[in-house]
Amino acid sequence: MTSRERFWKAVRLEEPDRVPVSPYFVFFAANLAGMTPAEFGWSVEKSHQALFKTYQYFDKEFDALNIQSMRFSYMGVLPSAYSILYFDWEFPPEDLPQFAQKGGQYGADLYDRIVDEGFTYLIRPSRIDMDKIEETYFEETLIHQRWMDRWEKEDVVNIAGPTATIPIDLLLFVRGAEGFGDLALYPKKIKEINELMTPGMIAVNTFWAKIANSNIHRVSIHNFTADLVSPNMFEDLCWPWMNKIIRELLEEDCTLVLHLDGNWTPLLHFFQDLPPKRIIMELENTDMTEAKKILGNKVCLKGNVPCTDLAFGTANQVADRCKQLIDDCGVGGGFILSSGCEAPVNSKPENIAAMINTAITYGCY
Repeated sequence: MTSRERFWKAVRLEEPDRVPVSPYFVFFAANLAGMTPAEFGWSVEKSHQALFKTYQYFDKEFDALNIQSMRFSYMGVLPSAYSILYFDWEFPPEDLPQFAQKGGQYGADLYDRIVDEGFTYLIRPSRIDMDKIEETYFEETLIHQRWMDRWEKEDVVNIAGPTATIPIDLLLFVRGAEGFGDLALYPKKIKEINELMTPGMIAVNTFWAKIANSNIHRVSIHNFTADLVSPNMFEDLCWPWMNKIIRELLEEDCTLVLHLDGNWTPLLHFFQDLPPKRIIMELENTDMTEAKKILGNKVCLKGNVPCTDLAFGTANQVADRCKQLIDDCGVGGGFILSSGCEAPVNSKPENIAAMINTAITYGCY
């Protein structure tokens, strides 16, 4: 069975020949290729070189990868957590961390400004060299397209795609730690912003998916995990608009990847009424046994080897964790073995290899 066949069988909640394996990594590829995060992040050519070198290093055994160039995210003109136009990301030229965001630079009056002016209020063109970006944009786009043509010849599914989120999730990055107090202090204002801005978020995601000819949409929620907010607060300030985004994007006849950082175990029941066999749920710290029990007949689960194990554990520890995940989630299909969120930049190559080898040797149906 090919990687593409294996992957899509899992998404359809069917049993392939074995459990697909797809560690979610970005900057790990830079480290493996001997590049600094800044080189990898800003050069389309180098980012693809690093990803392809990593793909070859592991004998092309990945069934799916996030094939993208972070450069386009960094200079995005539309609201995104990674766009330097909106957020004060810093990119050290070397060493860890790969990037860092300076939050808390706006007061609570931010919400009124966003209602009045939209996300354009946050734009600071001086954060990046716009003239240089404009001069090189066409060239970099051609480089990206040539690489995507090359990737298309490989037996691997690209699960990168345009990413949507609810407006307040982005604004919590701007407000920093103080933003979580705002959820209790200004719920009406937050709902107003979500209601006002969510249709635009959906339209932008749909537009870019058509431009990229992508049948993968992504919805990423960072700040409404049960680690940070209560289920009641999630239901009141996040779920109505998250649900709207998911359902309207699924009308585009696409596959939806839900990237859910943190612990979503107490929130899994919210997803029970979503259309089946259309969603891949990338889980970081969620109880995978509970996820399988509650949503196993609805979504394809993807996860969740702990990042600490990948960076600091042994290959045997990683293999044992993978076997447990396969036992807990693999029965009947609908499971993709992966890292919990992004595999750290300092993941041990032998630990990534342990994930792959365990899927191949232990994950057979």
